[in-house]
Amino acid sequence: MHRLETFNPRALQPFVKCLGKRGIPADRYLKLHHIPIELIGSERGKIFKRQAYGFFRDVAKKEGVPGFGLLDGDSYSIDDLGILGQATLQAATFKEGLQIFSSLLPSVAEGNHLWLEEGPEISWIWCLTDGLERTDYVPDHSTILVLRALVRTVAGPDWQPPLVHFYTKPLVKIERFLGLDETRIEFLQEMTGLTFPTALLAQRIDRTRPHDRGLEATKDPPATVSAKLEAVIASLYKSRYPASIDLFTEVIGMSRVTLYRALAKEGTNYRLLVNRVGFKLAAELLENSDLSVNEIARELNYSTTSNFIRAFQRMSGLTPSKYRMLQK
Repeated sequence: MHRLETFNPRALQPFVKCLGKRGIPADRYLKLHHIPIELIGSERGKIFKRQAYGFFRDVAKKEGVPGFGLLDGDSYSIDDLGILGQATLQAATFKEGLQIFSSLLPSVAEGNHLWLEEGPEISWIWCLTDGLERTDYVPDHSTILVLRALVRTVAGPDWQPPLVHFYTKPLVKIERFLGLDETRIEFLQEMTGLTFPTALLAQRIDRTRPHDRGLEATKDPPATVSAKLEAVIASLYKSRYPASIDLFTEVIGMSRVTLYRALAKEGTNYRLLVNRVGFKLAAELLENSDLSVNEIARELNYSTTSNFIRAFQRMSGLTPSKYRMLQK
């Protein structure tokens, strides 16, 4: 179990901080499981998942805190996941963000699988972890914190899930740890997951909405290759200049293969970036202009309105008209 599956030690940082606040010597347990402390909070390096899970189990058992992963749970955010979080937050919609997160999750925790079960009114986000034991409280609880943090990118910082499923056994006072006073919790389920309103899938995941700040690069330069490329695509898109992949390989002096590989590491590709920019511009026009859907399609250089509607629906799950109606 977990013998060869790898784990990014960056994901241990919130737990190490949590223990430090309570005077628990995390470094002792890190050394016990041969986890270099300099890797905590770093994007570099890998450990085996059995090392991380051994760290969780020993702290929980020897310190008598099986729920320590939940103690600082309300402050847990997607930013705690480093590049995985950054890539997710670059998505145009929550639905796209989940797709990015799902595709990149194995790079952080190999053997972890996340997927969306979309329903008419209520949807589920599920996570299945290979080899998880019914007493592996910390990783199971942290999964719910991550899933909740994902939904909060569009639902707000105080959002709580209506229903939560845990794979693990019941833990006393877990509701108090999570702050889930009005949430129904069910234990010993086949996998871990939570519910959320399906309408959130179409919500824009941008931390700052485009009509407030524009699509240009922010004051601080984007941290990832895809973010930098997206910012330039947006500028060229609005000026109607053909933003082809060959143009970028020529300008930045990088081969097409190297650029493709760099984007793939961040869970995206060039076509997805172009579609994302097009969606953001379309959403801005739908929200803040009186242009018809046909006029917006022409404004954004779509060959037909039907092509525009299909592209928009792929990104949000909604037609442009439905999206506009929900924003009012």
